[in-house]
Formats: sequence, structure tokens, C-alpha cells
Amino acid sequence: MTMQCLFRKPIFPIICDIEGELIVAVSLDDFENQLKNFKLKPNHIYSTIDSKVEGWFLNVEPLIVSPLAIKKKWTQKTLINLYNKSKNSKNDRNIYFEKSNMSLEVVFNEIIELLEAH
Repeated sequence: MTMQCLFRKPIFPIICDIEGELIVAVSLDDFENQLKNFKLKPNHIYSTIDSKVEGWFLNVEPLIVSPLAIKKKWTQKTLINLYNKSKNSKNDRNIYFEKSNMSLEVVFNEIIELLEAH
């Protein structure tokens, strides 16, 4: 099944939370390929964040990415909590600390780098 975008495409890279494991995708094709490694629950919605740090969701059946997320706006604190509570952070024993002097986009990009490093 080919992934579709509802209304518009997210700005890549994106982070998607699959049952506590965060994945980074740089394109729709990359996203779709990575999802093949997971047993996704039918009728389940997965939280996704694009590089503008805007909330999106991934719907499994049909396979759709949409900006109509419940959590539309992310803060530095919620983004850091998402990373720190993820399986990725626990497996790598990395903790990301809040940085009040940095923009949300910079924090997002640093978390992307941490996720891509492993």
C-alpha cells in the first residue's frame, strides 16, 4: 500500500513515535520503507512531528499522513520528554536536557542527529 498525504506533505525530516520507538524519515518513500520493519496496529494513530515542529499523525489503514493531529503545537519540553522517554534514549542511555537559549527547531534537529547516530 502506498502512503498518501492528506491536504499537504510534511516538511522533512520527520520523527514518528511507533510504540515508544522513534524513527526519522527524510522522505515519504523512506518513511514507508521504515514502517515495514514494524507491526503496526490497524486503526491506530501514531504521533508524527515534521521539521517545522508541527504535529501530524500517521493512520495505518489506510496509510495516510495528515496534519490534523490532536497535538498540533509542540514545545521544547514536550519534544525533549518524547525523546527521553523513548526506547531509543533508553537503549543508548542518552538523556537530552532542556536548553532554554535554543530555538525549538534547533532542539528538533539535535534530537534528529541523536536518533540518526544509532
